[in-house]
Formats: sequence, structure tokens, C-alpha cells
Amino acid sequence: MAQSSTADMQSLQRFSPPVRFAVRLAWALTIGLSLTGSMATLPVAYAVYMRTALLLFMEPLNELGWSPHTFALWMIATQQVYMVIALIVAFMLVWQRPHDWMALLTGAVLVLFGTINLSASVSYVREYPAVIAVVTLTSILLVTGANWLLLVFPDGRFFPRWTALYLIPIPLLVTADNVLRLQEGDPSAISTPITTAVALWTVLGLAAQAYRYRYYLNQMQKQQVKWVVAGMGLVVCAVLLLLIADPLITPALVERPMVRLFYRMSFPVLLAYLPMAISMLTLINAILRRNLWSVDFTINRTLGYGVAGLLAVAALILLFIGGRDLFRSPLALAVLMLALALAFNPLHRFIQGQIDRRLYDLRYSVETYTRVPRPPVLQPGRLTGARIDRWELLDFIGRGATSEVYKGYTAEPSGIGQIVAIKVMPAAADPDVRMRFDREVTILESLVHPRIVRFVQHGLVDDTRYLVMQYIEGETLRHLLERRGKLPLATVQVLVNDIASALDYIHARGIIHRDLKPSNVMLATAPTPDAEPAAMLMDFGIAKTDVVYVTGNSTVGTIDYMAPEQIQTSGAVSPTSDIYALAVIVFEMLSGLRPFRGNPGQVLFAHLRQPPPDIHQLEPELPVHVSVALMRAMSKAPDDRYATAGDFALALRHRVGDTTAELKLY
Repeated sequence: MAQSSTADMQSLQRFSPPVRFAVRLAWALTIGLSLTGSMATLPVAYAVYMRTALLLFMEPLNELGWSPHTFALWMIATQQVYMVIALIVAFMLVWQRPHDWMALLTGAVLVLFGTINLSASVSYVREYPAVIAVVTLTSILLVTGANWLLLVFPDGRFFPRWTALYLIPIPLLVTADNVLRLQEGDPSAISTPITTAVALWTVLGLAAQAYRYRYYLNQMQKQQVKWVVAGMGLVVCAVLLLLIADPLITPALVERPMVRLFYRMSFPVLLAYLPMAISMLTLINAILRRNLWSVDFTINRTLGYGVAGLLAVAALILLFIGGRDLFRSPLALAVLMLALALAFNPLHRFIQGQIDRRLYDLRYSVETYTRVPRPPVLQPGRLTGARIDRWELLDFIGRGATSEVYKGYTAEPSGIGQIVAIKVMPAAADPDVRMRFDREVTILESLVHPRIVRFVQHGLVDDTRYLVMQYIEGETLRHLLERRGKLPLATVQVLVNDIASALDYIHARGIIHRDLKPSNVMLATAPTPDAEPAAMLMDFGIAKTDVVYVTGNSTVGTIDYMAPEQIQTSGAVSPTSDIYALAVIVFEMLSGLRPFRGNPGQVLFAHLRQPPPDIHQLEPELPVHVSVALMRAMSKAPDDRYATAGDFALALRHRVGDTTAELKLY
């Protein structure tokens, strides 16, 4: 669906002035009604909480030195804090989107939720029966508005149209729930069977939105829906947890008044107001289209912690039910809580790994990508002065993940002298590191190209592996970018030609680099000040050939430059994976920024889901064909990218007939 039609559907501007006025008036009346009802029931709510404190919690309150007023004020204050936040969010949405009826509806739902207090409302109705109509109307507006928003977000349309029928039973269910509450003897009851039915009905709304998501929405709208479903899903799960767990937990707490007191004071915050406050942030992001592409990582992390948390809560509930004697002993209770705390992190890691591999089809757990390894504590230049074979180690150049690199010198065999770069791998390196080192030796030994660092020699001395390579006087592309921020297009085109020729050379020999990044591109010092530096490709430690494959479970590649297929499936990498990484490097060279930014998990999901950005918006002076070439080279589907790196380099220089309309950008 075109974005313009979506905007038209959500805009009040498409209606006549009287209709626009009526919609805004309805919004104001709804906010006013909810606030008035909340203020009117405050004394009754206070009385209800005071009565609850006097009947149930006097013993623990006395032990703590608190009065019943403390309990009542806490319960009132938590709701008022949420209500103030909801009001701020509602008016902010109206200010940001004054002509968007979806923003009006969202703000009204948030305020309605914050101002409703069912137990106080029921008590208020008993004293003033005529108020039943107002209480019921407010409840209907809340539940109907929330489900309506869920069904039509983000474009304002029901799809399929028959899903509008889903709203019809809601007023009847809410009315029946209020009537049942009036008939019950305890006005402070958390729920009735009909309350549970309403919550389950909302779950069906989530299912309807899932259908729209799959068959109807475009990619941008899908990202908006993810935020909304994530927020509302959190609220629904919290409410269902409360409705299911409370009848099981409360009887077990009768004999432990202190625990019951803190439970009653905490669950409105943890299972109502906190989830709703979080859902506010998700709604704001969705409606204002902020941080849309970070939602995948957010959902991924939430699923991991959510499932682990639910299992921990389930374990506690089962222990409450089956082992109440255990909770009578403070020592036993302390040991149990300690055991659960120690078991939570391993449980979470296991669940997160299963979610990442089975639900998201990632090669490794996201934790593998986001984990920052502890750097080794080694004295720089510790091997300076040592000799390896005929080479004397001189200046320390740098340290990689698997080795140290030194400038080396020898007067043999000609006596003229030769300066080289020597990569040294410690004898204590693990087998996977040694395998990578040996792979680099094997691959580099077979390559002879003017834009690839030349192999000189390799060997093994006292269990220490070493690789001797051509020494390049200059700096890495990473250091150049850190110094200059971004580069002129002409310089970038020269460097890309060099890198592309090296990539096409190795690709023709069945080799895929798989770790192309600025720190693996060496820039040889130009012979004259006016000349451009020459780019040299290096570091083939994780390259893939037709006969050599990666084994083990370590992360392969650098996430900032990694193609989507490399994240998900090792066997799917191809020459176009290197072309994708080269395009990310070019984007960074031209703009000074990487196309996808954030923490490692967010960058990972951006590679998988987020369309490549248009560099022309960051650098308007760049030719349009450069932006088109970059977006094609960073296409999510490998087949949509350029066939060779040389084709990409050519497209950066000249327009070759590409149009963004032909590209599958996500």
C-alpha cells in the first residue's frame, strides 16, 4: 500500500470541518470524563484501601510501624503517577500529530487505563447507583478503544473488513463484568470470570493483527506493528499472569501476612502500571516512527527474559502450592531464592540461544555477537629483539584477535636487507585460532595480486606459528577514517577500484573473504603528495574456499559489515556477501557513518530487516547514481546485488541504468 494512502486514512483533514470538530470534541470529552470519574472516586478508593488495610494487613503494618493510611496512600499514589504520565503522553501525541485520529485514539486509551479503578468504581456505584452508567461507559470506551487500536494500527483500516465485527461483543462483555462485580460481595476483587474472558478476547485481537501483518502491511508498517504488539502483548501477558496467578498465590499467603502485604502493594505496579508505561514508549515509537528498526532486537531480548521470568514465576507458584511448609522457614526461603537467582542466568542464556537459533534462524545466539571479549593484558612490543628463523622482530605494529604483528628485518640471503611484516601466533592459542591461522597461510600462499598483501614465508618455531608478509608503509583504512571522518568521492572511487579488483581475483578462485572491513584494508603511502594511496587487501583468517570450511561455534566476521545471509547461514555466503560488506565500507567512507548503528544486537537485526538508507539524504551533493549503487549492493537478497565487485565499482563511477524501483531493499 502506498504511504500516501496510509497517511490519508489516518488524517482528519480528509473529513469535513464539522466531523473534525466532533472527533476532537469526543476526544476532549473522553479525557474529561475519565479524569472526572477518577477524581470523584478518589475518596471511595481511599476508603476501600483503608478497609483492606484494616481487615487484612494491620499485623504486618504494625510490625513495620506503618499506619493503614500508608497502605492506602501508596495504592492511590501509584495510580496517580501513571495517570500523570499518561496525560503527558496523550497531549504530546496530539501536539506531534494534531491531524492524526490514530494518535488521538491512542492518547485517549492510555488516559482511560490510568484513570479507571474498578474496585473503587464498584463501591462508588453502590453508594450512588445512578453512576453505573458513567462507570460502564468509561470501561466500554477503554476496552473498545484498545481493541479498535489493535485491529487497525497503523493505517486505520480493518483487514479483512470482517474483523470489525470483533468489536461488537466487547461492550456486552464489559457491561456484564460490571454487573457481576456489583453482585459479588467483595468490591476489591481483582477479576471475575468475565474479566478473564475480556483479556482472552484481546488475545484474539493480537492474532488478527498477526494476520494483517503477514498478508497486508508493508515493511515500514510491519515495524510499527511490532512496537505496538510488543507493548500490548506485554500488557496482556501481565494481566493474564495476574488473573491466573493471584487466585493461586493469595491463599498460600494467608498465613504469611508480611509477604501478602508486600505482594498486594507491588503487583499493581509490576503487573499493571509498569507494563502499561513500557507500552507507552512502544506506542510513541510506532506512531512517531522513531527507532523503528531497533524493535527486532528489543523483541528478541524481551522474549528471552520474558520466557525465563515466566518459568521462574511458575516455579515459585508450584512451590507455593506444593510446599507451603518450606516457606515457613526463613532459612529455607532464603536458600530457595538464592538457588533461583543462581539458576536464572544459565536458564536465560539457554532460552535465548534457542530463540535465536530456532525462532530467528540465526547461526549463533545474539549473545555471541554482542559479547565483548576481554582483551589480553600483554606488554606491547614484548617480542621486540627476538629472532624467528632468519627474521629479527623490530617495531610492534599491532595486535589482532589471534596474533601480534611486528616489523621484521633480515640481511639474508643477499645481504641487501629486507623489511617485512611478521604475524606471530602464541603457542597457547586454542585449536580454533590455530586453524584460522593455518587457513590464512594456505590461502595467502596461493594468491598473487598487486592489491593483495604478498605472502613471503611461514613456519613453526618452538610451537610458535609465524607468517611473513609484504610490509606496507602506510596506515589502515580504519585509521584514515578516524583521522578524516569521510573521504571525497574521487578518492573513494580509486580505493574501491583497488579493493574490487582484489575481490574479483579471489572470487574467481573460489575464495570469499567474509571479514571485509576498514581495518583489513591497508593503504600504501602514495609516491607523491598529489597521488591517491593504493588499497591492499589483507587478513584472510576466516576466508572460505571451496575446500576449507569453518568449524566450531565462534562468531565468524564483524557484525557491522556482515551480510544478512552470513548472519543466518554459513553455507549461504557467496561473493555477493563480500560485495555487501564493501558497500557498507563505501557508505562509511562517503558519509563518515555506518549505515546501521546502535548496539551490536540492534545492528544485527538492522542487517536482517532494515532497508539500506539513502546516502543522498546525508550527503546531498553526491550524485544520485552513487546512492542507487549503494542500495543495490546492500540489498537483503544476494541475487539482487551486483554479480561482481567490479560491476559495483563501475556503478559508483557511472550511471548504468539502475533504478531503486527495481530493487528489493528488504
